[in-house]
Amino acid sequence: MRNVVMNIAKTNEIPVIQAQINPEVLKEAEEVFITNALGGIRWVMGYGRKRYFNEVTKLLSDKLNAL
Repeated sequence: MRNVVMNIAKTNEIPVIQAQINPEVLKEAEEVFITNALGGIRWVMGYGRKRYFNEVTKLLSDKLNAL
């Protein structure tokens, strides 16, 4: 699933950064999502007091569902 989502992002010129999750990365991120074979793409709403956008996650999810 990760590879499929990364390829969809690359095809649509969406920059995606794959990173080890730690508090510093989560503080700097604008949007966070996770993937797996069962759930597809799942948006992460926030971490602590930090809240994330849901724009790219929605776009990638729509593209994935269109396959």
